[in-house]
Amino acid sequence: MNEGKPAPPAMGFRSVVPGDRIESIDSLRGFALMGILVVNTLFFALPMGVGLSTPGSGPEGTPSGNEDWLAWWIVNLLFEYKFMTLFSILFGVGAAIQFERAHRAGRSFTGFFARRMVVLLGFGILHAILLWYGDVLAIYACCGLILLLLIGLSNRLLVLFASLMLVFTAITSAGMLALGASLAAGAPVADEPLRGLGAIWSSDFNPMSAVWIQAEQLAYGEGPVGDLFAFRITSWLIYLATV
Repeated sequence: MNEGKPAPPAMGFRSVVPGDRIESIDSLRGFALMGILVVNTLFFALPMGVGLSTPGSGPEGTPSGNEDWLAWWIVNLLFEYKFMTLFSILFGVGAAIQFERAHRAGRSFTGFFARRMVVLLGFGILHAILLWYGDVLAIYACCGLILLLLIGLSNRLLVLFASLMLVFTAITSAGMLALGASLAAGAPVADEPLRGLGAIWSSDFNPMSAVWIQAEQLAYGEGPVGDLFAFRITSWLIYLATV
């Protein structure tokens, strides 16, 4: 009998302190981020169209030496999509841990997690526009909001939804890559290079076009700021359509 004994206090649901963190998961996150950095370094340094091309097969400016081929094979064999997948799994693990902690504390997970995802979305949009088009924060935020809609579904429905998403992603990614490869040459570079939105329009919104690549390099190297943001925002939208 437990008569006369006070009920145990509910577990707190708050921002974690260092002692609450799971070090193994944090270590895996750091490991995954370092692998993602290896893949993204090429896109930090070169235009999107050059980064998407295999050595020597893309537009002018694509690396083509033996060392470039070696680096390309190492990155694609050991890093491409491997570390991104690991990081994505850990995002889901983190959401599950937060859900469990909210449940044990008797708190609502939906409102708490939705607020976090909205803030993350804001950071992602700012990051994509102000720093780099390859931002993933906004993508994770949108996935997190979709995750809230899936809570309570049966395992069968979750497996069906995941399978449909995998098929959809495979089809859209393959289609975008095939379209980019078929339009890789694009319009020839004019004696007087196009700039900004004019170059984007002339290249048919194809980042592998020589016109796009030349104008993108000029925008980031010489400006003006309007051209830089035109390429960054357009590149971000194309990136969102292909991931």
